[in-house]
Amino acid sequence: MPPSSEPTPQRPSNGPAAAVEPSAPAGTVTEAFAWLATATAIGTSVGAALGGALVDAAGAPSAFVLAGVAGLAAAGVATTLERTVSHVVRAAS
Repeated sequence: MPPSSEPTPQRPSNGPAAAVEPSAPAGTVTEAFAWLATATAIGTSVGAALGGALVDAAGAPSAFVLAGVAGLAAAGVATTLERTVSHVVRAAS
Protein backbone atom coordinates (compact mmCIF):
# COMPACT_ATOMS: atom_id res chain seq x y z
CA MET A 1 0.00 0.00 0.00
CA PRO A 2 1.51 3.40 -0.96
CA PRO A 3 2.08 5.93 1.80
CA SER A 4 -0.72 8.38 2.42
CA SER A 5 -0.41 11.78 0.81
CA GLU A 6 -2.28 13.31 3.73
CA PRO A 7 -0.08 15.36 6.05
CA THR A 8 0.29 14.11 9.59
CA PRO A 9 -1.50 16.49 11.96
CA GLN A 10 0.92 18.25 14.27
CA ARG A 11 0.01 18.81 17.90
CA PRO A 12 1.17 22.00 19.57
CA SER A 13 4.15 21.23 21.77
CA ASN A 14 4.19 24.14 24.18
CA GLY A 15 2.60 27.40 25.17
CA PRO A 16 -1.10 28.16 25.45
CA ALA A 17 -1.98 26.16 22.34
CA ALA A 18 -0.77 22.97 24.00
CA ALA A 19 -3.41 23.40 26.71
CA VAL A 20 -6.31 24.05 24.35
CA GLU A 21 -6.99 20.60 22.93
CA PRO A 22 -6.93 18.62 26.19
CA SER A 23 -8.92 21.30 27.99
CA ALA A 24 -11.67 21.82 25.43
CA PRO A 25 -14.75 19.61 25.60
CA ALA A 26 -15.18 17.19 22.71
CA GLY A 27 -16.41 18.92 19.58
CA THR A 28 -15.30 22.40 20.68
CA VAL A 29 -11.56 22.36 19.96
CA THR A 30 -11.88 24.57 16.88
CA GLU A 31 -13.89 27.12 18.84
CA ALA A 32 -11.35 26.99 21.66
CA PHE A 33 -8.49 27.70 19.24
CA ALA A 34 -10.52 30.55 17.73
CA TRP A 35 -10.96 32.10 21.20
CA LEU A 36 -7.21 31.75 21.81
CA ALA A 37 -6.41 33.47 18.50
CA THR A 38 -8.94 36.23 19.23
CA ALA A 39 -7.55 36.84 22.72
CA THR A 40 -4.02 36.96 21.32
CA ALA A 41 -4.97 39.47 18.64
CA ILE A 42 -6.87 41.68 21.09
CA GLY A 43 -4.06 41.53 23.65
CA THR A 44 -1.45 42.42 21.06
CA SER A 45 -3.52 45.34 19.75
CA VAL A 46 -4.37 46.76 23.16
CA GLY A 47 -0.80 46.28 24.39
CA ALA A 48 0.66 48.09 21.38
CA ALA A 49 -1.79 50.97 21.74
CA LEU A 50 -1.22 51.35 25.47
CA GLY A 51 2.53 50.96 25.10
CA GLY A 52 2.69 53.60 22.37
CA ALA A 53 0.63 56.07 24.38
CA LEU A 54 2.75 55.39 27.45
CA VAL A 55 6.01 55.93 25.51
CA ASP A 56 4.67 59.26 24.22
CA ALA A 57 3.59 60.36 27.70
CA ALA A 58 6.36 59.00 29.96
CA GLY A 59 9.21 57.63 27.85
CA ALA A 60 10.33 54.20 26.71
CA PRO A 61 11.23 52.70 30.12
CA SER A 62 7.61 53.04 31.25
CA ALA A 63 6.47 50.77 28.42
CA PHE A 64 8.80 48.05 29.70
CA VAL A 65 7.28 48.45 33.17
CA LEU A 66 3.81 48.12 31.63
CA ALA A 67 4.89 44.94 29.82
CA GLY A 68 6.26 43.47 33.06
CA VAL A 69 3.13 44.32 35.03
CA ALA A 70 0.91 42.87 32.29
CA GLY A 71 3.03 39.71 32.23
CA LEU A 72 2.73 39.28 35.98
CA ALA A 73 -1.03 39.85 35.81
CA ALA A 74 -1.34 37.28 33.00
CA ALA A 75 0.71 34.77 35.00
CA GLY A 76 -1.58 35.28 38.01
CA VAL A 77 -4.71 34.80 35.93
CA ALA A 78 -3.23 31.74 34.20
CA THR A 79 -2.27 30.17 37.52
CA THR A 80 -5.74 30.74 38.93
CA LEU A 81 -7.50 29.46 35.81
CA GLU A 82 -5.16 26.47 35.52
CA ARG A 83 -6.41 25.18 38.84
CA THR A 84 -10.02 25.66 37.74
CA VAL A 85 -9.54 24.14 34.29
CA SER A 86 -7.54 21.19 35.63
CA HIS A 87 -10.31 20.45 38.12
CA VAL A 88 -12.98 20.59 35.40
CA VAL A 89 -10.96 18.42 33.00
CA ARG A 90 -10.31 15.80 35.71
CA ALA A 91 -14.00 15.76 36.62
CA ALA A 92 -14.98 15.25 32.97
CA SER A 93 -12.54 12.36 32.52
